[in-house]
Parts: sequence; structure tokens; C-alpha cells
Amino acid sequence: MKELLVVLLVGCGLAQCTTLTKCQLKEQLGEAIDKLGKTGLGDSLDIQAKIVCYAELTSGFNTSAVGEKKVGSSTWALYGIFQLSDHVICSDGETPSLNKCSKSCSDLLDSDISDDMDCLLETLIDLIKLGFQAPHLEEVGMMAKMILFHRECMEQKPSDYFSECG
Repeated sequence: MKELLVVLLVGCGLAQCTTLTKCQLKEQLGEAIDKLGKTGLGDSLDIQAKIVCYAELTSGFNTSAVGEKKVGSSTWALYGIFQLSDHVICSDGETPSLNKCSKSCSDLLDSDISDDMDCLLETLIDLIKLGFQAPHLEEVGMMAKMILFHRECMEQKPSDYFSECG
């Protein structure tokens, strides 16, 4: 499947956007994972590297980024720093959505990414815990695969990727 990914950045004047650094996102994501305790996510630093790398490539760490991706015969709109899907994670009010996190997609565009991280991590944990029994496995699995198995991020060694973070 050929991937189409276009990131359109919503102007900072229109939304409360922030562009984080790699190290800031790593720190915030690490705190969110630690807060959840034992989750089954595996190596926390490896997961952080994959998620942060994906955010870097797709949103440029911009909290108000909006993009799109062709998935099968449909096009997913992607929102926020983690580029979460309007078909799976949130509702834009028009597109049929699982709305797994019970939120408006516009909520993912502000500078407070704590709700974005919570939603992303809860979605990944549910998928790991429930496996093939997870509700809407195909859609949720596609979202997780897009983030955790992004080609350019697969081989990232956390120690190298985060070397400047100290």
C-alpha cells in the first residue's frame, strides 16, 4: 500500500499551538508512561523513541498540526502532535468515527498534550492487553501500526536518538 502523508500546519494564530523539542516530548511522554505504571508496553524508552520519532516526522512536534493519510479507500485526517485519526481516535463532527477517546478532534490541536498522550497510551495498552479480542481491531491496529512501526523509526536506538537529551 502506497502511503500518502501530507502535513498541513494550522497557523499558530488560529490555535494555541506549541512546537516542542524532541527532549521536551520525550520527558513528557516518559512521565505519562511512568504514571501509568506497569502497562505491558515493554521497554519504555524504546516505545518513547518510536512515538517521538513518529511525531517528529509527521507533525514536526507541532501541537496544532493537521495532516492526512490514505488508508485503503478512505482518507484519514490526522490531528495534533501525534497525528491521531479522525476515523479512530476523535470525532470531527462529520466523518464516521470510533471516537475511541470520546473527544473532538479540535481538542488535539491545543498546546496541552497531556490528553493526547493519555489517549494514545490508553489505546496502545488496550490493544496490547486485548490483542485479537480488541474492539475494532483493524482500525485501532492500523493506527498503532502507523505510529509504532513507521519505517524511518523502526531501527532507532533510543540511546542514539535521544543522545542530545542528556
